[in-house]
Amino acid sequence: MVFRYSVLSTFLSFALLLGAPLASLPANAFANTAHNESRIQHDYQNESGKSRAAQQAKSKHGGKVLSVSKKTDDGHTTYRVKLLLDSGRVKVVSIGQ
Repeated sequence: MVFRYSVLSTFLSFALLLGAPLASLPANAFANTAHNESRIQHDYQNESGKSRAAQQAKSKHGGKVLSVSKKTDDGHTTYRVKLLLDSGRVKVVSIGQ
């Protein structure tokens, strides 16, 4: 009986210790979940666009992709892909989407 009591009290102590940080969170800590998911989706779409632009530039010109930047002008998106060619030359390619 004493063993059961000590195991139970130890378990409850750990449960209280682990639950205390959650109890101290504000009530609205997870309120922006939809906003965060939207931002993550937007970031994913930007990254997938950059990935596609890098792939297109690399398949057309070869070499290694150094960087990709996105530019939006009047609703038209263009990706600027910087490539390091096998010859050692750096080439900048614009990919319109």
